Amino acid sequence: MSIAHARAHLGDVIGRVRHARERVVLTSHGKPAAVVVSVEDLEALEHLEDAADVRYARKVLADFDAGRVKGIPHDEVWRRIEAKHRRKAKPKTKK
Repeated sequence: MSIAHARAHLGDVIGRVRHARERVVLTSHGKPAAVVVSVEDLEALEHLEDAADVRYARKVLADFDAGRVKGIPHDEVWRRIEAKHRRKAKPKTKK
């Protein structure tokens, strides 16, 4: 459904999403641009993302604890960040 059509019929779009649990793909120039989903669908997607994040964090921590991943000391992280900012802040000279 085009964004223009959805805008003109917003109440209908919301009704379809809310009551019929449809997922409405909005298009711009014939290409998908956004999706209108129910609150329940959004919450389910967020729950899946949260669960995936937890699984990934557990894997990273297990790898770190097992010595498969080497960390960088906190002060080294800040040293690298500050060095990068200094390089960006230097005025560029013309040749």
